[in-house]
Amino acid sequence: MNRKLFPSCQEKLISVAIFAFIGGGILAFFVNFKINDNQLLLQIVATLTAAFIGAWTAFHLESKARKNEERQKRIDAANSLIYALMERSSIINYIKTDIIDPKRDDKVRFMSIEPIRDFKGPDFKILVQDISYIFQTKYRYLVVDLHIINQQFEYLIKAIRNRSDIHLDKVQPLLEKAGLKKNDMLTIDKLEEVIGNRYFNIIQTTTNSMIKSVDDFVIRIDLLQNNLINAFNDIFTEDEIFDVKVLTKSINKTAN
Repeated sequence: MNRKLFPSCQEKLISVAIFAFIGGGILAFFVNFKINDNQLLLQIVATLTAAFIGAWTAFHLESKARKNEERQKRIDAANSLIYALMERSSIINYIKTDIIDPKRDDKVRFMSIEPIRDFKGPDFKILVQDISYIFQTKYRYLVVDLHIINQQFEYLIKAIRNRSDIHLDKVQPLLEKAGLKKNDMLTIDKLEEVIGNRYFNIIQTTTNSMIKSVDDFVIRIDLLQNNLINAFNDIFTEDEIFDVKVLTKSINKTAN
């Protein structure tokens, strides 16, 4: 891989100025033997010193600006990650509290829990590489936790879709064919008789799997959120990181 000697034009100019100062100093040393005019010698030294100070100041300011820019990028990545996690948490918490929990204790919950036909995740993606700098801190283990929660969310989307497709495309048509509706008061034995043992077992298994995955995800993502926020508050400052309560209210308001 080819790398430039000077990453930027400014650094090139600064380096040239510093080299010029060093070269000028050496030249002045030899010239001093021939120049008897102290005033002229003083002017030469003053000029070279001013050039060095100017070059050093420019270099210092650019270095500081680069550090500030990199820090701001890291803060933006941290806040973007927190937002993405809270967006996912809000979606799955809605499914848990509004769709699953009201029917959780229902004996035929595998039928009474509403399917979600076109469920999909948020467009805002989680990019682990955006917070790769956390590997340099004591919180590096959180990157692994983040990868796990990302994979778990993808699996959860598939589980919700799969269960919904079976409910809508397989089970409901069998009920309709038998002249029944999904909201009819049906016993477990009657349901098994109508939809058959195969789909009866499949819809039960997929429903129970979905519920377990939702419950596990809610616990895991809440824990990860808190750990990441505490880590970012330690790496940066609380004023630079999203206020969780304010952000949660904003997301919930948008969702409603």
